[in-house]
Amino acid sequence: MKVPQAEKCKDFCQVFKDSRNIDWQETGFDDEPGPKYKILYPQTKAKDYNLPEKLEKAYIAAQRVKNIDPNAFAVLLGRTLDMICIEKNAHGRTLSDKIKNMSEIGIIPQQISQIALGLKDFRNIGAHADLGELSETEIPIVEELINVVLEYVYAAPAMIDRVRKEIDKLKGKQTQQS
Repeated sequence: MKVPQAEKCKDFCQVFKDSRNIDWQETGFDDEPGPKYKILYPQTKAKDYNLPEKLEKAYIAAQRVKNIDPNAFAVLLGRTLDMICIEKNAHGRTLSDKIKNMSEIGIIPQQISQIALGLKDFRNIGAHADLGELSETEIPIVEELINVVLEYVYAAPAMIDRVRKEIDKLKGKQTQQS
């Protein structure tokens, strides 16, 4: 049974605050009770970033809580940022030190480092109640911060490789035609 609107979903799950296309199935998977669904739209951008598997899993986990709790969302995006530092072999005692090290060793430029440090600060606010409380207003900000880092560290290098391969392929065709 397909339901093109999120209305039925709202009856089952308050997570969905925005309009989505849902593919509902009356039968469950394995032993899990209740209706099953797959979000058809919007899809997360994780696949677009060419992320390593563990990072993709962390990014998707953050996306799943985005509409539940802005604090949890920021904390999980901070975890994703920490995993980027680990995956890129950044050194340091704290996340801040690791971010700065990524800039020092040339993985990210100073401007991207400042963006990552901003995300780290939002993560700290989300994780520590005495620092404040994040609201729905900050969700797009923290999401944009991680997206910029992911674009620079993962998507841009993958795009450069694709462009170079395509150019080489076109040059090869031109050489063969000459």
